[in-house]
Amino acid sequence: MSSSSERNESRDGDSQLWTAMLSNFSTSYNAVNIGLVFPMLKLLKGDESREAESIIASALLVGMMAGQLFGGVAGDFIGILPALRLCMIVQVLSSLLSCVSSATFWLVTFRFILGIGAGGIYPLAALLSKGNSSEDSNKSDARVVWTFSLLGFGFVVAPLLGLILLHL
Repeated sequence: MSSSSERNESRDGDSQLWTAMLSNFSTSYNAVNIGLVFPMLKLLKGDESREAESIIASALLVGMMAGQLFGGVAGDFIGILPALRLCMIVQVLSSLLSCVSSATFWLVTFRFILGIGAGGIYPLAALLSKGNSSEDSNKSDARVVWTFSLLGFGFVVAPLLGLILLHL
């Protein structure tokens, strides 16, 4: 019976690790996307976009700082995994709303909210991937490394996917 419970714990740990890894991937993917959008904004809005560009980029960063606090507090109150899921929902919804924003005000607002979701993911993903404190220290450290290694993939996949879509 103990081997069955060990397998379930192992599956839960792997599932949580993949959740943390994909959360970090989506965070870096979303952070890179706005840089790809700025040239298109310049074509559509002209000089107005030059002034708004720094505000739009800063909104995400300020939101990420606030989000790290939000994620930590949410993790304390509702648990690490539910808080991570909440941050992902915030990130997905605000990302979609950013896509359909036509006014600069709304784009800045939704990028700030996206930053809150994305910022909350960092501490929660680290805690979730660290796993159980009774685990071998090297194994739990490796899980954290794997989790944060997907940030780099998100930075690469965003422009590659944009390039592929442009050539369809």
